[in-house]
Amino acid sequence: MPKGTIYSTTSLMKAKEKVKLPVLFLWNMLISKEKAHRAVELEIHSKVGNRTIVPLVGRRENGTFIKREAFQKRTYAPKMLKPYKMIDIDLLTQQQYGETIYGDPMRNLVKIMMEDVEELKTIAIRTKQYLLSQLLTTGVLPANEGDEAIDFGEFKKVILSGHSLWTDLKSSPINFLKEQRKKIQKEMGVVPDTLILSAEVGAAFQENPEIRELLKLNQGVMISMAPREVQEGVAYLGYIPEINTTVYTFTDFVDDLKGITTELIPSNGGIYIKKKSFVCDYALITARLKQGQDAQTFVVDELIRKVEKDDIDKVELLSSPFIRPETPGSWVYFEAI
Repeated sequence: MPKGTIYSTTSLMKAKEKVKLPVLFLWNMLISKEKAHRAVELEIHSKVGNRTIVPLVGRRENGTFIKREAFQKRTYAPKMLKPYKMIDIDLLTQQQYGETIYGDPMRNLVKIMMEDVEELKTIAIRTKQYLLSQLLTTGVLPANEGDEAIDFGEFKKVILSGHSLWTDLKSSPINFLKEQRKKIQKEMGVVPDTLILSAEVGAAFQENPEIRELLKLNQGVMISMAPREVQEGVAYLGYIPEINTTVYTFTDFVDDLKGITTELIPSNGGIYIKKKSFVCDYALITARLKQGQDAQTFVVDELIRKVEKDDIDKVELLSSPFIRPETPGSWVYFEAI
């Protein structure tokens, strides 16, 4: 039967590589690499910036011993993403809109399968971007209710107040960024180069008296501004040459299964960070491809399979992502308005 052929694991995994996914700003900007591992438990790396130097010595003198004390690790078994869709057998046999009764049923079935895979993968990547946003704004990678969340430590959060608020006439966003940049470089050995603001904080940044004055006086030497939308929900604001920092605003929301809507970056918040400074590891997946078969292991970012049980078929995506900063504490989340 075509359904069995089309919804095989091989067909589903081929479809996985072909579907087109939405371009997600945070994920694309900050994730430098994704890698699947042959382990269920993954290492949580914690390190500080490498700033050790050694004295110069003569050719016949002893060298300098470097202790391995700036690197620690723990292990963590990532939880599983498991979105699924029911396979509607009746739908598979229905005539598709715009086709005649002589239409190719196999083509219809492939189209439905591709749509199922695209929806599951879109849900998965949006979930991963949500997890990344929570890590950026809280310092903690969320876990299921009742499970231990992962705290990488060294989280930097600043709540501005009084004359420091960017809506205040006396505030200096540039000085704030300089201070945070120097602090992160000193403590972690990483230099931020990207400023990501909510739309509201972005508006306060553009209207800030210091910024407006710099634009009048320096003609792009201290700061250049050319706001434009680069993709849905994302705007490029400008560039600050003195600290090699590109400024964006970003707005996106997620809806959970309870119908609660969450903004990925709070409306009063911003993130100062180095691009491509996070990675996503994937733990080993163990799964049965058919009822009655032994479980198999898969070293993949995502596995898509058909599940048959009690005459009910569903297509399911399995993934165990573990999102982590390459250097914990190498960014700052701040509330500026």
